[in-house]
Amino acid sequence: MYDTINLDGFSQIFYSNNMVQEKYQPRPDDKLGKIPTASKENIIQNKSEISHVENSPVGTNNTPSDENYPFHDYSGNSEEEEFVYTPKLGSQSKKLLRVLVMVITFIAILVPLIYLLTKLKPGDGKNIGVSGEIVWWGLGYTKDVVQPLIDEYVKENPNSKITFIEESPTDYRERLANSLSQGKGPDVLTIHNSWVPMFREALDIMPREFMTYDDFARTYYPVAVGDLTTGSGIVGVPLEYDGLTLYINESIFSTAGKIPPRTWDQFRQLAGELTTRNDKGIIIQSGSSVGITQNVDYWPEIVGLLMYQNKANLYKPAGTDAAQAEEAISFYSDFSAFDKVWDTTLPRSTEAFAEGKVAMYFGPARAIDTINKFNRNLNFKTIPIPQVRRNDPTEPDVSYASYWVEGVWNKSADKELAWDLLKFLSQPESLEKMFNNSAKAGVIGKPYPRIDMRDKLINDAVLGSIVALAPNAKSWYLAGGTNDGATGLNSLLAEVYKKGVDTLVATKNRKAAKNVVETISSEAEKVYAKFGIGPR
Repeated sequence: MYDTINLDGFSQIFYSNNMVQEKYQPRPDDKLGKIPTASKENIIQNKSEISHVENSPVGTNNTPSDENYPFHDYSGNSEEEEFVYTPKLGSQSKKLLRVLVMVITFIAILVPLIYLLTKLKPGDGKNIGVSGEIVWWGLGYTKDVVQPLIDEYVKENPNSKITFIEESPTDYRERLANSLSQGKGPDVLTIHNSWVPMFREALDIMPREFMTYDDFARTYYPVAVGDLTTGSGIVGVPLEYDGLTLYINESIFSTAGKIPPRTWDQFRQLAGELTTRNDKGIIIQSGSSVGITQNVDYWPEIVGLLMYQNKANLYKPAGTDAAQAEEAISFYSDFSAFDKVWDTTLPRSTEAFAEGKVAMYFGPARAIDTINKFNRNLNFKTIPIPQVRRNDPTEPDVSYASYWVEGVWNKSADKELAWDLLKFLSQPESLEKMFNNSAKAGVIGKPYPRIDMRDKLINDAVLGSIVALAPNAKSWYLAGGTNDGATGLNSLLAEVYKKGVDTLVATKNRKAAKNVVETISSEAEKVYAKFGIGPR
């Protein structure tokens, strides 16, 4: 008895009880139409041939020739029956089917995705952009300046809600500190560049997604990088730059035929020459509003500037550079003690300058708004800060920075939104829009904080002198007009220096400068210790 025999892949013959059944599997080159029917006689006749095929060694070539091919008609019967071929589903067909299913599935997923990406624009859906709700306490910006930018941001991020609160400068630092300590926020807060030690524990560290340290250092002036970098990272973003500059009354200079000063020696001479008194000896026009602490706005910055330019050590004035500190503080007090160009009978310096009573006045860019409130018709401009005489002409000119920055509360529930808003506002396009919005609102635009935007203002009659010296500006915790309260860093340190300056003015004794500096140094050390401040 024969069971399955494979004849070269073309047929399977099943032999049982002298019967053979054939299952035809075609070769690719077969031309099939009809196939002869095998009779019993020719099956028996070829039994020996089949046996021969079965018993042949494995691997030998037993392919039959055309003459004895198994499907020839051995019976001679001319009758033919119809053969219908039904192909067997092989592995290749299965693979093809699987590929087809995968393609259809991929298309079903891809088409809706393409539609969403190409058709759905910002503002069309509810899941676009950064989401959350934050409150921003802003100081120095009016709502009509920043609200258009906020609206623009919310349009691109429809799931965000941003509330801007225009804060009053009165007791601002104390109110802010209390609100944060009570866990009430705000999420975004404005602080002075010198306030980082006071708010260090409440400020969030700038994420790398916002900007890396290297990018920050390339984008902003070195003074901002130094002020805003802590041991943990960067804690704020400046939307402005500001610092001391020298305002001059052009009408007074023109009438007197004077040229603006470039050095402190020239400045001192001009301050005396441009000061006039009435017949009772009362000052009616001051050459410059410097020399005392009582009614001179920004006097702490002026003293700090003189200390830096004279290479004194502001962290420890009585150290190895004590002589430089003594000379700087004495130089400032001399304008009142000996030169008598300014005294307490005059209004506050910003107001006096606005009224046309001062030829030269020191102040930051933000003082312009105050000046304009008193007198919009004042004929003035600004020039770079005077410099001390130097033996090395290659040394850069030094100015003193005093500006405001934005930070993020580290306990905010929506810090991602807060940082993303600041990233949007800190872009050049946004800064220009805020600058232009300020002009529309009738206030001075903030000098740009970015190095790559310096050239936009370098020729400005008022702001040009500020950004001109920004690359080499210095800063310290001596800052006036910050409203940090009686217990604030600025107020405590200013009080230490105030006692020293007032002593020199009252005694008119330059020899007392040594003791004054030693006292300042020891008292200032206590202030620094309170806020965890070390040398720079």
